Amino acid sequence: MLDFGREFAPPLWSSGLDGTCTAKFVSKFWARTHFRSVAKPRLEVRRYPSIGISKLNILVIDEAPVIHAGVSALLTDRFGATVHGTGEIDEVQRLLNAHRFDAIIADVRIENHDAYAILNRNFERGSCPPLIVYTSLNSPTFIARGLAFGMNDYILKTDPADRLADSIGRLREGHPPQWGKHIERVRHLTQPRASETLPSDFPLSEREAQVLRHIGLGLSNKEIAASLSISVETVKEHVQNVLRKIGANDRTEAAVKAVKGGLLD
Repeated sequence: MLDFGREFAPPLWSSGLDGTCTAKFVSKFWARTHFRSVAKPRLEVRRYPSIGISKLNILVIDEAPVIHAGVSALLTDRFGATVHGTGEIDEVQRLLNAHRFDAIIADVRIENHDAYAILNRNFERGSCPPLIVYTSLNSPTFIARGLAFGMNDYILKTDPADRLADSIGRLREGHPPQWGKHIERVRHLTQPRASETLPSDFPLSEREAQVLRHIGLGLSNKEIAASLSISVETVKEHVQNVLRKIGANDRTEAAVKAVKGGLLD
């Protein structure tokens, strides 16, 4: 059983319908919630095209110089890759403008800023080079946001070094990532559940329940839209319906109800 506990409790957005405001943590609810073992869902098969080049050009975005050095040594030795590393936002922008990268390895937080937001400013969905998140944060929220962004992998810094090298190797050959259990459980939460019977407090459609789980994981409307491949306006309609049907005043209350009601189990 994986315990996401107090330290990495996900943010639940506290105002409006767009979900873009400052996050509040609801650790007292999330700390009592564990991701129980679940059957592996049937997922749509996604094809991962091979990079198809002999020499990789990789950008590492991380505040720690030791990460740049370690990742560079690992990937240069294994693949003969060229690795650029930085932990400064302005330098990230300069490097993205100056080079064509075959993959980006990034922590989720850079100079106290959101790495997903930084990359979103530079790329439309689907046009970003393959993204591998490499972080110490075993957070369901950041995993769910990475899945919505279209990341290729989410690797913890406590994992063996070969885990990162193997992920780059699979990417290079066009093979799908081998998701860890912590990712599969979040993926399961974001999938539709056609035969699910919800508690009586949640008189929701299948899609509305799916949207509520995304809200509970801390995703904004734009991220939910990307995750579900629907428009932001459609998400807003679903959010309004969810709040009305479960008697919640805002997204935070809806998310707390979802946690307490077991929808994120």
